[in-house]
Amino acid sequence: MRPIFAYMETDHKRCNTLFAQLVARIEAREWEPAEATLKRLGQALATHLAREEDVLFPAFELATGSRTGPTKVMRLEHKYVRAIVSRLNNAVEQHDANDFFGHADILRIMLEQHHLKEETILYVMIDRILSGQQGEIIDAMDAVDAINALNIINSIE
Repeated sequence: MRPIFAYMETDHKRCNTLFAQLVARIEAREWEPAEATLKRLGQALATHLAREEDVLFPAFELATGSRTGPTKVMRLEHKYVRAIVSRLNNAVEQHDANDFFGHADILRIMLEQHHLKEETILYVMIDRILSGQQGEIIDAMDAVDAINALNIINSIE
């Protein structure tokens, strides 16, 4: 059985890779490719956050009987991530590298700290507490990805 930790860590790496690509595009002042990369990063982060907020966290909270503690903190941090990504989007639309890098530095630090907390504390707890349910939870998180893909396809048409 694949642990939830490994699944989510892979998701973190995918988001981190897209973020690094975005920063490289802005450093090169490649604005059009940067816009496309930012869109992919936004979609990857939205999918990741939905996997946690719509599937993983509720399963953990149901098992523990608590909506306070680590999941409450993670949800609050997710709000900040969304706000910073919105600011990045504005900076890229305006071709404002200085504004972009100011917000990108904040996002980089925030994601590093956020991922560290999830990978060293929360996901470890989740794998222990939800032992035996990993398959169903991962399937449900994959379904979130499929729904997001369908929504993206529908928005293109």
